[in-house]
Amino acid sequence: MGMPEDQGSALGKEHMWPGLRDKLERDCGATPEQLDLVARLCGFYSERRLIRGGWANPLHCACPCADECWAGLEDADYPPPDRGEVSVPWVGPGYQRHRVCAVAINANKYGQLGAHWWVIRAEIDALRQGRRRLFSYQTGRYLASALASLDGEPAEEGRLDGDAAAAAWTRCAFVEAIKCSPARGVSAPTDAMRRNCPTRYLSEELRILAPRVVIGVGRPAWTALKDCLDATIAEQGAGFARGTGTLGGAGLDLLLVNHPSHGNWKPALPSLLESLQRDPLVASELSNSTASTERAVPGPARSASPAEWNS
Repeated sequence: MGMPEDQGSALGKEHMWPGLRDKLERDCGATPEQLDLVARLCGFYSERRLIRGGWANPLHCACPCADECWAGLEDADYPPPDRGEVSVPWVGPGYQRHRVCAVAINANKYGQLGAHWWVIRAEIDALRQGRRRLFSYQTGRYLASALASLDGEPAEEGRLDGDAAAAAWTRCAFVEAIKCSPARGVSAPTDAMRRNCPTRYLSEELRILAPRVVIGVGRPAWTALKDCLDATIAEQGAGFARGTGTLGGAGLDLLLVNHPSHGNWKPALPSLLESLQRDPLVASELSNSTASTERAVPGPARSASPAEWNS
């Protein structure tokens, strides 16, 4: 089912790929490398008919698995059309150096084609201003730990502050394992969504992003990644596991950490840091020979409320 013509015309141009590209370039200062990855991802969504005629369509209309995934949900559980689209992964300006990608389970009652970009840019801005929202801060510390290891500068927990978390977000990619976000509970996908979505969409998204290190945030994300990456777990600790996976014939490092909610980051972060101290991640030759492309991220195009951040 495509986007009704009158509905599409009522939405902002950022709900279609050409408009999103222009907005990312104009408002976010996105580099050609970032835009190329977003273009390839949107090309994949077009192949899967999640984008038709340039317009992003609500997943509960466009995805072939929608009938199964949304079975039993009430009308009130369906998001508005402009909140039910697939969200293209965030790709930070410094991503290409080490290619660290975080994967969580799904958004919290929010989804637009550019949703991850609007929300993460707002969270980076908040972190730089000293506001430490739970998910962005603690997941940013996970990311900073991995990046420090790849840089050859092992991190200490006490030095992983808001600035370190913000900087880490500018150097990573971020993608959700499950694309639909029912308007109930907090990040509450159905069992069918958990079963169908990762292998249908996440596997190809990761192939396009080509990460060298994947960080799975939360137990549901662990399950999704194990299914997508043919993972082998070699080490387990409190709230933490570590192993390897394969993607398109290439190997990658896999770090699995607790979701930060309810204080679950407290055992996971020390376990992660201890593991990286004992066995540091090894940067690729390309990473070692290429200067970092980090730069400042402009202020957010829109303010994102905590309820829009993923669980």
